[in-house]
Amino acid sequence: MTRLLPRRPTTASERLQRLDRRAGAAALLEAAHDPSIGVARRALGWLAHDGSLAEREALRDFVWTCDPMLATDVAQTLRTLGDRDTVDAAIQRLGAGPTAQRCRAARVLQRLADRRALPALCRALTDEDASVRAAALDALVPLGPDAGAARATALLLTDHDGEVRRRAVRAVGRMSRNPAAALRPALHDPLPAVRREAAVFASRLTADDLAVLFVDHDPQVRAAAAAGAGHQSRAAVVSRLASDPHPAVRLAAAQTLALCGGQEAFAALVAAGLDDAEATVRARALRLAATWSRARLCAALRAELTSENQHRREMALRALARAAAQISEAQAAELALDPVPAVRLALAQVAAKLVASPERVFSPLAHDADPTVRHAAATHRRRLAR
Repeated sequence: MTRLLPRRPTTASERLQRLDRRAGAAALLEAAHDPSIGVARRALGWLAHDGSLAEREALRDFVWTCDPMLATDVAQTLRTLGDRDTVDAAIQRLGAGPTAQRCRAARVLQRLADRRALPALCRALTDEDASVRAAALDALVPLGPDAGAARATALLLTDHDGEVRRRAVRAVGRMSRNPAAALRPALHDPLPAVRREAAVFASRLTADDLAVLFVDHDPQVRAAAAAGAGHQSRAAVVSRLASDPHPAVRLAAAQTLALCGGQEAFAALVAAGLDDAEATVRARALRLAATWSRARLCAALRAELTSENQHRREMALRALARAAAQISEAQAAELALDPVPAVRLALAQVAAKLVASPERVFSPLAHDADPTVRHAAATHRRRLAR
């Protein structure tokens, strides 16, 4: 009888499932050459902890010949294995050779994050190819603050290539201890992506610079500024939450205020939760306010039930119902006589969640002058009786 041999795995998913860390470093090194990036990455991840000098030497050559998408993973494995020789090879390749090789050298140095490469990376900032300059900027960021490198990267804030300028903003923001003055030109860059990158560092800018970002015509820039503003810019963020025409900006401002804390921020979140035209913003603002103190939020909402603003009375009722909070029967009785039909309608719709004895609310509302209120009261009364 013919014996059937086990089928060799042919798909990437099968090879990934068959990959076994216990097979040893040599087998993992072979799997790192797999045509599937997923299989290769899994093997490299295990090899980083199980590899030895032999695998390290093999990976030093492999990092220059592997799929470009895999180069940084190989570099990370070498770094975990304690390799330092690859840095010297990458520095040499960064200064000469084809553009693709120089770019790969910069990406390898970015993952190795060795400060010995700092001078070479600063020289690469003047490379004739924009992709190399951009890659060198990225590689400088993990090296941490450095005054000389910060000055060198700042020169690229006026580069003719927009992507280089964007990455230069990130590099300056990360490498400079006081980036406000250096980043100022980026606030007026014609490319929105550059201005958005500058807005990420809003907390480190001056009040005047932040004001420039808050009136930018691109809502994504304003949203990034609202998200990046710090405690010292609380008043400006409160203003943005209340006035910006774009909901994404108001959402970002609400998130920042939740992190800032303070009475002013809490009051602004409650106001947004009642007044904002966008339901998403209202819901997010109230959820964020509740993270500080649900009891405090409910107290603030109950206080709004006597507000002169009829819209706030209505929205406070609905917000209290969503929070599963209670109001007194006396408050409910007053609201049942509210002169505004929208407030009485809201009460009829949420009374079952707000009042211990909702029947006492439904009775007067069942004879309300407004037919919509009467219908809502009758409907919810029937539901309660089921």
